[in-house]
Amino acid sequence: MSAQTTRQQRGVSLIEFMVAMLLGTILIGGAVTLYLASQRSFVKSERAGELADNGRFALQLINDTLRHAGFSGNVRPGIDFDASSEATAPPGDCDDGASVMRPGDYLYAADPNDPSFVNCLDGADNAKGGTDVLVVKSLQAAPTYDANPVDPNDPGTSGAIIDGVLDFPGPLDTAETTYIIANAESGIMVDPTGTAPSVNDSYNPYFGGTAWPYQYQIFYVRDVSLPERPYPTLARKVLRWGGGTNEIGEPEDLVVGVEDVRYRFGWDSNGDGEVDTFGSHDDLAAGDWRRVLTVEAFVLVRSLDQDHNYQNDKSYTLGDEIFTPDGTDERKYHRLLVNSSILLRNPQLRLGGS
Repeated sequence: MSAQTTRQQRGVSLIEFMVAMLLGTILIGGAVTLYLASQRSFVKSERAGELADNGRFALQLINDTLRHAGFSGNVRPGIDFDASSEATAPPGDCDDGASVMRPGDYLYAADPNDPSFVNCLDGADNAKGGTDVLVVKSLQAAPTYDANPVDPNDPGTSGAIIDGVLDFPGPLDTAETTYIIANAESGIMVDPTGTAPSVNDSYNPYFGGTAWPYQYQIFYVRDVSLPERPYPTLARKVLRWGGGTNEIGEPEDLVVGVEDVRYRFGWDSNGDGEVDTFGSHDDLAAGDWRRVLTVEAFVLVRSLDQDHNYQNDKSYTLGDEIFTPDGTDERKYHRLLVNSSILLRNPQLRLGGS
């Protein structure tokens, strides 16, 4: 074998092997670093998107509810809704269980420990102290008539005729709905399983009346204490008809991760139909609630999982309150604050025209 053939078959030297190993390690390390950075960026973007989605959804629920606050159907401003003898303890203000919605009583807010909620929130609801509870009252725009209001002579699919019975476009829901039967002059809350007053007698105060579903909604923040994953959530309780009485139902969890909700209110303090005073619920006297025309809602949402590579030292301003994460564990959560201003259209029309 010639020397030339020997040189051609010579293997890789140790130095060349080490250089190749070093270059390979650098390339692999760069690829791993790029992959980890990409993964962290993806997780961060996903978490930010989840926070933004939860915040927007919570605000949308609150906004939509507040925009219907004070809707009183065909009842003219200033008319109260009374309770019939069949309507057992219709809760109007949670604490007394006796008052009924008046056109001015469309809104209320307080801390969950406020005595106003003694009959609406209890220990089992896990309401989070230091947050705001919001109560909104309105009628639902789904009326039931004595007959077809467009053509009273047309019975339609329900067979309704003008006979004093509210059954168009269908019969009243006797399962879980509380109704206000009202005309332009008067209104009454009724037991849907009892005998509703006739609306066909001209001497009757409810002559020509319409049945409107009554909505009484309570929004609050509660702690869902699951052993493997405790988290806060935006919850709601509503008035329902059930078991022979009006009652506040069980909590409905709406949006997970909602850690705090606060509100600022703008109201007309001098009767000119314009907002001239702003403040939190502590700044409103009892008579001011029926003059609230705008609400600013602040929603603080939190990630469900802790990030042990993250330190959150931010403070968040929710209206007149400041939230600062307290403790090492609390600083490991990502948070996002969203807010919105809502014009209360129905009270604006009522007060503006008064």
